[in-house]
Amino acid sequence: MQSVLCRVPATLNRVSIVSNNQFSHEDIAKLREVEVAHLEELSKKYFRAACAGDVKSGEMLLKLSERRAKLLGLDAPIQTQLEVITYDSNELIKQYEILKRAAISSGQDSME
Repeated sequence: MQSVLCRVPATLNRVSIVSNNQFSHEDIAKLREVEVAHLEELSKKYFRAACAGDVKSGEMLLKLSERRAKLLGLDAPIQTQLEVITYDSNELIKQYEILKRAAISSGQDSME
């Protein structure tokens, strides 16, 4: 079986330079898929050597893993949106008093 690395045209990276990275979402997904396939092929090679005790292969395997995580967005920071609401205590007291008077006048004197 021919390796994925050999089936992808060598000009693929040049395409992004020529087009100023103006790819559709589908094109980007395809390119990402191809790059992940490249990384998987290389990882297979280095994994065997790393398991056999080759330290350089282990280091390369870690670099490939880092690149795959970056490409897939696995290391992207999680964004959290926080909404802070502050209240004026004097305004709250006024609103409470209004509601209290309304409750009393309607016969629901259980606000206290």
